[in-house]
Amino acid sequence: MDHSIAGERWSTYLWAAIPALGFSALSLANPSMAGILSIWSTGLTLFLPWPVYALSLWLSGVVVIASWRSGEPTGWALLLLAAGGYAPQLSSGAFFGLVGLILLCRAIPQFTRLDPAVQNARLTSHVIESG
Repeated sequence: MDHSIAGERWSTYLWAAIPALGFSALSLANPSMAGILSIWSTGLTLFLPWPVYALSLWLSGVVVIASWRSGEPTGWALLLLAAGGYAPQLSSGAFFGLVGLILLCRAIPQFTRLDPAVQNARLTSHVIESG
């Protein structure tokens, strides 16, 4: 069986590791360039140690790939929020952020609408499949 503990395929985790490894290589090879690129692309200053950012980049990649495979809009929302940046200075960045927030708001009712019995049944079947 090709499932991991969280129920995702190992290929999801491997594909998500590519951007994180690229960021790690850039941070080790030229830390100042990694900082400049992150400030210019997203407006985010890198004040934490680089492994924290590499781990968060990997986990966000896992969420994006897993949501694409399941057909949820969460992956698109995260990509649009990332494209909008931390402090959008252009109208396109603000537009990307707003569309990302709208997609996230539309994704939330999918998880809260379920009857508790249905949620427990899904959780039980998920645990059985991954175990």
